[in-house]
Amino acid sequence: MGLTLIRQLGMGEFGRVYEAINRGNPHIPQRVAVKVDRIEKRQKKNAILAAEETMKIGRDLGRSPHVIRIYDAGKLSGKKYTYHVIQLVDGDTLDNLVGITGREHASIHRPRQARQSPQAVRQEYLRAMDGSAGEGWRRRRRALPFLDPLTLSQLLDVFTSILLWLEEIHRLGYAVNDLKNGNLMISRRGQLKGIDLDAYARVFSTMDKLPDFFFLAPSLLLIILHGTTKSQPTPAALEKMVKSRDVLRSTLQAIWPFGDLAEISRGRVATEDAIDMVANLISRSRDLTYAKHPDVFSEDINHFIELKRTIFVQEIVLD
Repeated sequence: MGLTLIRQLGMGEFGRVYEAINRGNPHIPQRVAVKVDRIEKRQKKNAILAAEETMKIGRDLGRSPHVIRIYDAGKLSGKKYTYHVIQLVDGDTLDNLVGITGREHASIHRPRQARQSPQAVRQEYLRAMDGSAGEGWRRRRRALPFLDPLTLSQLLDVFTSILLWLEEIHRLGYAVNDLKNGNLMISRRGQLKGIDLDAYARVFSTMDKLPDFFFLAPSLLLIILHGTTKSQPTPAALEKMVKSRDVLRSTLQAIWPFGDLAEISRGRVATEDAIDMVANLISRSRDLTYAKHPDVFSEDINHFIELKRTIFVQEIVLD
């Protein structure tokens, strides 16, 4: 195929990812990544169709700056593997960087049909959370997490990127479905990329957005908890925290490590304001507000960005 494999970058439940040099196709970059997945028994036809669907989704989402580019996909001739030639991102997955590798829900597949009810979506979500033990292979990765906890500025930047990524995906008519920090990568320049498009699917109704917001809530909370307390809550404990806004808010108050924001921002922002905003983001993800009212989601993202700028604004005094 004109690709020379250089080294293995990572491995997953069904395959591996390699860095490669492109020597045969002048229309794609010289350095790329190649994702190779094994085909399970009696799934050859479905695997080929899934590779073709992922290629189409990659083209549809090519306008989003937060989605990895897919250059080619298919089945290796004579082999029981599919492949994707994708954009090479010099960085690591968010779960690995923050140190929560293998602590998220089990991987889920692209839905075969439109979802029918919030109750059905909730059951799907709970099954995935209960199946998080299936992510044990992630914990065996060679993790190189940040040496220090995220600062408030870094945490707000990461959250902003995740929210903008999800808003853009929905605006383009798709849902992520398998939303978790292990499927997000941050480059060395700080750009966030969604890297695994295998579960992305078209949105036909509000129901199809619900899983993204169900999974967004524990994903954000997991980053905060581990980055501040190094705790490893079970999926059941995470669910209990995000289910109740009162429990969530008291948890955030108890672990808040960033000091008095009124002092840091010179009176522009109170600590309670920041805690309320983070609690709202997580709670409204879980109570269906954002799925039913995308305009509210966009407004809260803008408020979040405004909060970040208000805290860290640099005042220039001209004589």
